[in-house]
Amino acid sequence: MESKTCTIVVQPYLNQFEQCYSNILTINLVPAGPLKKMVTKIKTPPLSIFQTPGPCTPLKQCALALSSFHNCGLMQENEVPELFSFLIENGYTINDKLTKLISKNDSGEFRTICFISYNG
Repeated sequence: MESKTCTIVVQPYLNQFEQCYSNILTINLVPAGPLKKMVTKIKTPPLSIFQTPGPCTPLKQCALALSSFHNCGLMQENEVPELFSFLIENGYTINDKLTKLISKNDSGEFRTICFISYNG
């Protein structure tokens, strides 16, 4: 049985429709298991007019975001406790040792929430 390890991070996001910023949860790969149904590909516009792509500063123009438990929008940072419950109840392992190791080195706009593996 394949077990794919994924990383969930908090990422600032400019919602151009609502004209506001929020911290959303994104994942680096499409995961195995039930979480897969909650992943949606989104465009990630620059956070300001001063963020421009260049050879030394490439900008990520899309991301794999998690859908909210509460509405039809994107999962916000305040939904992390519910996400952890969902992960545990659905056969995922949260690798706390790897999460601690990597989150010590977090810098920039992304903040590591956890590394997960599906055991289903």
